[in-house]
Amino acid sequence: MNKLTFYLATFLSSIILILKCYFIFSERTQHTYAIGVLEVVILIGLLFYSLYLYVTKSKKQNFTIKQSLITKKNLILIVAITLLISISFLQTTIKKSLDWDAVALYDARATFMLNGVKFSEMKNLTTFDYKNKYYYSLYPPFTSLLHFSWYNSHIPLPVSVIYSFMLLILAIGLFAVLKPRIGITWSLLVTITTIGQQSLFSTSLIAYSNLPYTLYLAFGILLLHKYLIEKEPWWLYLGAILVASSQWIRFLELSWLAVILSFILANVKIKNINKTIKAPLTLISTCVLSYTSWKYFSEVISEKDVIFQFSILYLLDPVVGIFTGSFLVIFIAFIKMWGSVILVYLSSIIGFFTNLDDENVRADFFLIAIIVISFVMYLAGLYFISFQFDWWVEMGGSMLRSSTFLLPLSIYLIAKTTKSLFKKKI
Repeated sequence: MNKLTFYLATFLSSIILILKCYFIFSERTQHTYAIGVLEVVILIGLLFYSLYLYVTKSKKQNFTIKQSLITKKNLILIVAITLLISISFLQTTIKKSLDWDAVALYDARATFMLNGVKFSEMKNLTTFDYKNKYYYSLYPPFTSLLHFSWYNSHIPLPVSVIYSFMLLILAIGLFAVLKPRIGITWSLLVTITTIGQQSLFSTSLIAYSNLPYTLYLAFGILLLHKYLIEKEPWWLYLGAILVASSQWIRFLELSWLAVILSFILANVKIKNINKTIKAPLTLISTCVLSYTSWKYFSEVISEKDVIFQFSILYLLDPVVGIFTGSFLVIFIAFIKMWGSVILVYLSSIIGFFTNLDDENVRADFFLIAIIVISFVMYLAGLYFISFQFDWWVEMGGSMLRSSTFLLPLSIYLIAKTTKSLFKKKI
């Protein structure tokens, strides 16, 4: 399974780096995008260094299917997973996505590129739209470049089929990375429960950035989790590439900060801080470089208008609101937005604290910290936005879709705790 995990991580890293290279190449005639070139060179260097380390230092492993996989309960789970993914493929094959942003933003930008319009030139299309001047620079170009590549390949299927493929990759990736930790049956259970969750499965039916974001960020986090257990450097480098690259899919969410903070807390040991700080520094430098690269392009080259205001006057209302009861109102609305999904996250946190004697508790703490810090960041973001926009309540749907990367982490922890409890009873 380590081979399959490595191959998938390398494949996903290669896809986004190829698109980054094309993007920089297509923009080169108008602007010098030096920081973008630096980012790509460093990420490609990390990828090739990971390949070198894996080939030269990893033990040879034969990719075989053990007999234990072929059991009745495992076959039922495999059939259920296959059926679920097949439903996704069926729906995306017979229909095109009709959702607004999927057509007007992601697919529209791909169409503009097909007609020779550069990404940095798309700001001119909203010159007279005083309300949404930032629209075509709202999200990074990854999703649109996927559509652009699909159209250029002349594949006779709707572009939304890409997202069913991503659901398939996510399912395979979850099974491959978790199987060494919790075994075949439990890994299959985590996979079917994760991809079958409505808020995640629905993202495979629309041409949005949510599923690619979940795929790259969740898989990157699980590779970092794998590094904390096995200490193999290629998991660190590949995990850093995927987490950093997720910013090229969705940029407004600062989930990568939650990953960095959690990784520092889980990795650094006070008694040996000089040695243990190296891994966090690798993740920090990679993520900050990717953040700076896209921020520079969107704000300097693409001249994106400011969406959120961060002046003293705009910060004053939220601060005063804490003492006037506004925070409680927003907090109640925040809890309602999550619905039953919040029970999954709460269960994973409770489960973690009932299994503190586990040998991999430090690695699992990394996942729990991400969940907790992400919730705090989502709440703070919603609270801040509520003082700037009347439509803040509509953020609930977006928040659920953009947070689906937390689902595989939580479900894995619940499965691990449940398995441990069964063993103790026996």
